[in-house]
Amino acid sequence: RWSPGNEPNLGVWLWPQTKGKRGHRVYIGAAYYRKLVYAARAALDATGHKRDRFLVGETAPLGGGATRTPPADFLKQLFCLDEHGKRLRGKAAKTQGCLHAKRIRAEGISHHPYGRGAGVPTGRRQRPGALTIGTIGRFVPILRAARRNSRVAPRHLGVWITEFGITTRPPDTKFGVPLNRQAEYLNLVDYLAFKRPWIKSVSQYQLVDDTGLAARGTFQTGLIFRTNVLKPSFQAYRLPIFVVRRKSGVTLFGQVRPVRRGTARVKVEVQNKPRGKPWKTLRTVTTNPRGYVLRHFKQRKGSWRIKWVEP
Repeated sequence: RWSPGNEPNLGVWLWPQTKGKRGHRVYIGAAYYRKLVYAARAALDATGHKRDRFLVGETAPLGGGATRTPPADFLKQLFCLDEHGKRLRGKAAKTQGCLHAKRIRAEGISHHPYGRGAGVPTGRRQRPGALTIGTIGRFVPILRAARRNSRVAPRHLGVWITEFGITTRPPDTKFGVPLNRQAEYLNLVDYLAFKRPWIKSVSQYQLVDDTGLAARGTFQTGLIFRTNVLKPSFQAYRLPIFVVRRKSGVTLFGQVRPVRRGTARVKVEVQNKPRGKPWKTLRTVTTNPRGYVLRHFKQRKGSWRIKWVEP
């Protein structure tokens, strides 16, 4: 799998992002990135990788100002679309290098939907153009416009979340969430992604916390402290479960990560434990071909878990 560049909508990775004077600046980072995409695609084709998976974007979730293009704007400009999702024409098309742009041969968009500081991921109060987990629905009109109006966008677009994590405090002292909350959020994000068929994949970043201070650009989004002590999220990530309670009942989402397409589906026990009583198996269910479980139950109080025994 290939995906050229890292967060090319940020000036620290691709420069310049804008041109023009203050008050008349326009974003142009996507035009430069498109050239890099064409070059990368041609090089892979020429070296025996024509059939490998190829993604474009790797966009950072936030933007604004002269050095950071908002990711929604960056993707529209990459696919030669204006702010309303219509095809760029005239001077705007020329500025974005779209007059003679050819179709990008890729299978999808790669994106990093962190919250600010890789902290709470579900916040919806974001600037226009931001694409975080909390505002992930903003992808829908982009995908729709790319399919209907773009001559440059790939014909079939999905979204691959190729980098995502949640900072814990400790060890971070500025951003982050408590340790148990990180575990809960990671399972929640898997559930939110599963419910959106246009999201094709989620990747956890990272396994072990970085060394050094977060203020110097390190990440504390690991499932393991840099002292090799496991965080609660380590076990939560191994066997994800997320429960949604509504008046109509309970929706339970879970996953057995070792299950892969082409391997045998496995059975898991869905269990419930009312306060003061032992765990009870309510139902034994079979995962789908990718190891996921999504089931609905009558309203019940108490704790929930899924039980899976490795063969």
